[in-house]
Amino acid sequence: MDTNLIYEKTAAGEEAMRQRTRLVQRHLRMVLILVDGRTSVADLGERVGNEQLVESALSELEKDGFIAPVLEQPSVWDKGTAVVQKVKEVALGQLSAFGGNSRQEEVQVVPAAQEAVAPVASPAETAPQAGSAPADKPPTVAWLAGWSTQTEASAEGGKASRPKKVPAGEETGIRPIRRGGRAPLGPLGKALWGVCAALGLALAALLLYPYDNHRPEVEAVLTRMLQQPVKAARLHATFLPHPGLVLEGVHVGQGEGIAIGSVRFLPQLGQWRTLKQVEVRGVSLPLPVLASVSEWVQGARAAAVVFPAIELGEITLQLGGQSLGPLAGTLVPEGAAMPLRLSLHDEARTLSLDLTQAPGGMQLSLEGLGWEPVKDSHLRFDSLNAQGLLTRDGLRLSSIDSRTLEGQVSGSLSLNWNGGVRLETDLVLKHLSLARLNQLLLGGAKGEGQVDASLRLSGRAAEWSRPLSLAQGEGSFVVNRGLLPVDLAEAVRRASSEPLRGGETRFEQLGGKVRVDLLGKRFYDLQLTAGLLRASGVAAVNVDGSLGGSLDVQVGGKGNVLRMPLTLGGTLEAPVLRGGRR
Repeated sequence: MDTNLIYEKTAAGEEAMRQRTRLVQRHLRMVLILVDGRTSVADLGERVGNEQLVESALSELEKDGFIAPVLEQPSVWDKGTAVVQKVKEVALGQLSAFGGNSRQEEVQVVPAAQEAVAPVASPAETAPQAGSAPADKPPTVAWLAGWSTQTEASAEGGKASRPKKVPAGEETGIRPIRRGGRAPLGPLGKALWGVCAALGLALAALLLYPYDNHRPEVEAVLTRMLQQPVKAARLHATFLPHPGLVLEGVHVGQGEGIAIGSVRFLPQLGQWRTLKQVEVRGVSLPLPVLASVSEWVQGARAAAVVFPAIELGEITLQLGGQSLGPLAGTLVPEGAAMPLRLSLHDEARTLSLDLTQAPGGMQLSLEGLGWEPVKDSHLRFDSLNAQGLLTRDGLRLSSIDSRTLEGQVSGSLSLNWNGGVRLETDLVLKHLSLARLNQLLLGGAKGEGQVDASLRLSGRAAEWSRPLSLAQGEGSFVVNRGLLPVDLAEAVRRASSEPLRGGETRFEQLGGKVRVDLLGKRFYDLQLTAGLLRASGVAAVNVDGSLGGSLDVQVGGKGNVLRMPLTLGGTLEAPVLRGGRR
C-alpha cells in the first residue's frame, strides 16, 4: 500500500460511526475513527504503532466502502503559476485598452476671450505643410510658476528661446481650473444614510443597555435549574466571535462549590428563557456531579427554560485529587427520539467520553487511542474501550478491554465513594512486558519477559487520599522467556555465604502466586526453570523497596545434582544473594 495515501470517510463510514453494530471488529473501528481526510497511511501507522494492522484495516475498510482515498489536489506551484498567468492576462488587457490609439491627443489651450470651445481639428488639418512655420507647441508646466509661453530672442539670436515672467494681472491666455460642487443626495442616498444612522443608534443602544440589571433574574433561573444556589459577578453583552450575553464569574453551590469561568448565551428576542445558543467554558467538575446532568435538564423544564445543544470548552473532571482534561464537547438535551447525551473529548482526541441518560444514572462509554492518563508517565493505552454506569454513589465499569504495556489488560472495576472510598477490580493480563510492568509498579526494577496473570484486588479508605495504596488482593502469574537480575548458578557454584551482587539468570518460565497487602507484595509457590537449573521458594518486595525471601536451587541432571539454599536481600535496584551448603 502507498503510505502517502490519504483516506476520508464515505457516507457509509459516517453511518457506521453512528451505528456501532455495523462495524463490530474493534481494530477496524479504531482505524475508522482515525481516518479524517488529512492524515496519511504512514502517519496512521505511526500513531497506532502497528503499520501492518493499519494497512490491513484500511484495505478492508476501503473494500467494504467505508473509506475512500482523497482526490489529488493541484500543488501549490500549479496554483501559483495559474495566478501569475491570470495577472498577466489582466495587465495585457488593460494595456491594450489604454494604448488603443497610435498617437496621443494634443492639448488645446483655449484663450479666455473665446466664448465657445473650438472644434478639434482632424489629423489632415493639423499636419504641418511644406514651407510653413511650425505650429505652436502645447503649453508646458512652466505656466504653473507664473511664466508665459511667449518667447524672446537672446542677444546672440538663433538660439533657443526661454520663457519670460508675466507680471501679475496680465492676461496669460489660460483659463483657471474650476472644481465642480458636490451633487445633492438623491432619494437612494438619503435612504442609505437613514439606514446607517438607524444601525448606529441600534448598536449604541445595544452597547449602552444595562444588561447587568437582569443578572438577579438569570441567577434565579439557574438556581432553580441546577437546584443549587447560583451567583455571578457580571452580565454583559459581547459581539465577538458572535453576538450574545456573557455571564462571568459564576459560582454554583455553597462553600467552595463549583466555579465556572463564563456562560455565553443568546436569548430569543423578547424571550429571556428561550435560548438559541449556549456555551460554557472554564469549569472544574467532580466526576460524581456528572451523574446529576439529567436532573439539570428536568430543572430547566421546571424553570421553563428551552435551550439547544450546549457547547462545552475547557472542562476538567476531578476524581480523588486526579484531574482529567481539559476537555471539550457538547451536551445534547433529551429529544423526542433520543435520550440526553453528554460527549467530551480531549484536544488531541486521544480520549472520548460519552454519557447517555439511563435508569439510575448515566450510561458511560470510554474510548482511548494512544491515551496517557498522566502525561509523561509509564502508562499509555494504545487502545482502550470501557463500558459502565455512573451514579451519584459510584462508578461501575462492567467491561474493560485495553492494549497497554505491549500486551492486553481486560476485566472489570467498581469504585464507590458513598461513605468512604471502596475499590474492587478483577483483571486479566496477557503478554505484558515485565520490564514496563516493573517500571510502573516496582519503580524500575530490572527484569525481562512476558507476563500472564489474573488479579483480584479490593481496598477501602476513609477518604480519597490513599484508596489505591490500601488495595489488597491476590492472584497467580506466569513469566515466559525472561531474565532475573541475579546470578543463581554462580551463587550455587561459589557455595559461600559472602554476598553476591549483580549478574543475571535467563529462564524459560517462572510461575507462582502473588499476594498484595499493606506491607508490600509477597510471591510464593515460586517455580523457576532455566535449562538444568531449577529453583523454588518465596520472595517479598516490601513497601520501602527492600527485598527478602529464600530459594532452594538445584543444578544438574540425574545422578549429578547440586543443591544449594539461597537467601535473597538488598533492594530492587541492587539485589543480593547469599548461599551455604546444607
